[in-house]
Amino acid sequence: MIYLFCILTLLISCHEQTTSEVTQGSFNNQPATPIIPGVDESVLGDIVQQISDSIWVIFQDKDDHFWFGSNGHGVFHYDPSTTLRASGKSFIRFSTKNGLSNDSIREIQQDKAGNMYFSTMNGICKFDGKTIGVLPDILSTEWKSAPDDLWFKGNSIVNGVYRWDGQTLYHLKLPKSKLEDELILSAGHHSWSSYGVYTIYKDSKENVWMGTNTFGACRYDPSAEAKASGKSFTWISEKEITFQHDAFGVRGIIEDQDGWMWLTNTLFRYKIIDGGPNRKEDAGNIFKKEKGIGNGDCDYFQYIVKDEKSRFWISTYTGGVWQYDPSGKKMSYYPVMKGNAQLPIVSLYQDKQGGLWLGMEKDGVYRFNGDKFEKFKF
Repeated sequence: MIYLFCILTLLISCHEQTTSEVTQGSFNNQPATPIIPGVDESVLGDIVQQISDSIWVIFQDKDDHFWFGSNGHGVFHYDPSTTLRASGKSFIRFSTKNGLSNDSIREIQQDKAGNMYFSTMNGICKFDGKTIGVLPDILSTEWKSAPDDLWFKGNSIVNGVYRWDGQTLYHLKLPKSKLEDELILSAGHHSWSSYGVYTIYKDSKENVWMGTNTFGACRYDPSAEAKASGKSFTWISEKEITFQHDAFGVRGIIEDQDGWMWLTNTLFRYKIIDGGPNRKEDAGNIFKKEKGIGNGDCDYFQYIVKDEKSRFWISTYTGGVWQYDPSGKKMSYYPVMKGNAQLPIVSLYQDKQGGLWLGMEKDGVYRFNGDKFEKFKF
């Protein structure tokens, strides 16, 4: 079982290493004009008539424009205004030709000043509206957190995460998991990082949660009390979310209204017990564990968001999307089909208006219309 997990993880890691060498396809490129608010006229980009079919990241910025990060074709900016759609200038594509370090995008964020950040398979890039540049990182052991920091997961072949404080990008490695030695004994050394991070989530108490591809989830508590006691980190490495269960990594983390943390695959939910610096170091006193949703028969749960009614929406890879209503403990199923085939889903995103989007491995983007997920028509 462990051997099978390692093979599958290696395949996933290799798949994620897609670079700008991927065939770019025909996007009918034309030089861009200054149609993005705040973007300088000299910014290079290409006006295109379509986006890539392989979309791994979806993001809505402060101007309600959308950015679509592709797997090998760069970043696509979409302005939904009627005027630009009518003029055929609603898409601008940015690629390595414009300064990206790699055309495979794994994360998109924006800071309070409006700068855009693109985490690629080869570094993190900043777009200030004029130029795109790669942020140099510094390997650091100094963990801290501030309200305006941006946290980046990097990619699954790198150990740890990145913290950007507006001036410096710090590369922070995760503390050793108790499962590391067991994995090495079972499967030997391998080319990917077992500490690669798939998702980062900041909870209501400002703790930073990191879902890994092998060892479960790690919580970083930035409080002075935790640091003074040497207990800033807590690993949740229960069998169902680690390599011991052939899990494909913790790709989604979210907090419910009762303070419980849901870690995909969501079969259980977890709550850290705030015992302070004197808490005991046995698992029962570090966190509680309760039955969550699902019975193990569902396809592996991956990404999770919470809507305005506190309902969870959870995507799978090839098993559609599930909605869970905790008030009635009811699950509803939404297949995502093309003909008779289930489509592979690689991301789930909720915009500021509550709209639900899916990034697809081979079929662009889908959006929920209130009844079902359908391919979005730009």
